[in-house]
Amino acid sequence: MKKILIGCVLLLAAAMIFAEGGQESGSGESGASVDEAAEITFWTMSLAPRFNDYLNGVISDFEAANPNVTVNWVDVPWGDMETKILTAAASDTLPDVANLNLPFSQKLAQNDLLVDMSDQASDVQGRFFEGTWNASSYGDTIFALPWYITSNMVYYNKALFEEAGLDSADPPESFDELLEYAREIKESTGAYGYMTFFNDQFIMEELERMGIRLFNEDFSEANFNTAEVREAAEYYATMLEEGLIPSETLTSKSGTGEAIQLYSSGELAMFFGGTSHARMIQENSAEVYENTGVGPQIRGTGGKSNIAVMNIAVPESSEHPEAALAFAKFLTNNENQVVFAKDAGSIVPSTRASLEDDFFSKGDGEPSTAARIMSAQEVSQGSVIFPPIQNWPEIRDAFINAFARAVAGEGDASQLLQDAEEKANGLLQ
Repeated sequence: MKKILIGCVLLLAAAMIFAEGGQESGSGESGASVDEAAEITFWTMSLAPRFNDYLNGVISDFEAANPNVTVNWVDVPWGDMETKILTAAASDTLPDVANLNLPFSQKLAQNDLLVDMSDQASDVQGRFFEGTWNASSYGDTIFALPWYITSNMVYYNKALFEEAGLDSADPPESFDELLEYAREIKESTGAYGYMTFFNDQFIMEELERMGIRLFNEDFSEANFNTAEVREAAEYYATMLEEGLIPSETLTSKSGTGEAIQLYSSGELAMFFGGTSHARMIQENSAEVYENTGVGPQIRGTGGKSNIAVMNIAVPESSEHPEAALAFAKFLTNNENQVVFAKDAGSIVPSTRASLEDDFFSKGDGEPSTAARIMSAQEVSQGSVIFPPIQNWPEIRDAFINAFARAVAGEGDASQLLQDAEEKANGLLQ
């Protein structure tokens, strides 16, 4: 057994599921019948008891279509999964099917512990969006099937837009427009135009959406001290100096939570958020919620649209690969994913056909519905901006600290970014 690399970054955003209630599974797309008699184990991450009815329904449907197969479901608390699955890998007792986050599943793939889906599941590749399928890639392999997805969008206060003389049906699409809108809003209303976040990798993803590449193509080398990055620091410094973004942007530890508070009080016009944040706005202020618009992720030339992916992997050690693969394909088929997404309310399926469902395409005037539709559109064209990267927490923090200091004018920007770049490249060796 190869040594397992430890230290994955948990993508909590992809596991946050907020809706209440329960729903049974879809029963279609059962796939080819499994001939072998098999008893397989299926692990998930923090989905019980919230989704007991749904997952037990999926399992019952699969077992009905494959009477020779029994699926034993085990839900593992999010914080325990890494230790539990590392222990299982070391003792050769991995489950037959596992719901994992992207960084950790890639660590397993790097040690040849997961089935290559590009070989064993090529028959279902066409059901998935290109970005969701390619999210679980390592070298020439696809090490998992994409399951549920989250993405961000722009929330904006239409009343503040109108007070500033802006078209409330036309949010900014570029970062140049964002600056112009923020200035108009500040001058006319006194509210902050926008809030970004320096407390996690969000600001790095935002630079990538601008079209700035912080790493080379295979993420083996950091490119932090470039003219484009320094210009971006000047961009945010301008917004800070003109009072277009809150000073807390550089120091806030709560990130989106603080933005939602400012937005709900009418002090902030725009911020990036996920589908679930519409409900939080509604709980904080019904008036602001009713005046909330939703726009696509703001991008520059060559900018990317970011998504977060949770996946389904089949370990190579499974004694019943035929049954395990059949169940993985069944679980991730379009019908079952759509039912899951409707039940959860804040996730999007990884399947192309999901966009044909009215739930992800038909508005009803509610901001929460508009957010769900926008999220589905972003997923359809999005990709994972940063794949799992060795020593990522240290690399991320080195960049964020240097970039924030450059924005705040606490030293020479070029030297700050050069120091961070050298540290990152040392960690990438």
